[in-house]
Amino acid sequence: MGEAAVIAGREAVEYKELGAGSLELGEKESGIRKSEENLPASSSQLRASQEALRHRIEKYKIRLEDAGAAGGAEVMKEYRETEERDAFLGRELEDLKKAKDELLALIAELDTRIDIEFRAHPQDQF
Repeated sequence: MGEAAVIAGREAVEYKELGAGSLELGEKESGIRKSEENLPASSSQLRASQEALRHRIEKYKIRLEDAGAAGGAEVMKEYRETEERDAFLGRELEDLKKAKDELLALIAELDTRIDIEFRAHPQDQF
């Protein structure tokens, strides 16, 4: 029901019953509380009110779709994809850190070997 409220608008969720002589709405419709004296008197007025509400609901649906809030499934899919991408990048970062540490250790080892070799045979230098 919550997703319906997001998609169709609060008026659609609060809409309870449309009978021949009464119109029940939620507490708000454009900020004006409906009372008994401003309810439509005839069934044709009742239908016109209902059509006006349907038109407003459709307008809200279109606005929500244009804004990108149309489906919770799409949002969840994007969230899962982002989570997977984040996990992948986290693993890649750890691999890069490990490779960096290994390269630094190799450089240190090579520096030590080079120093030892050049000290042992200084005459063989250039």
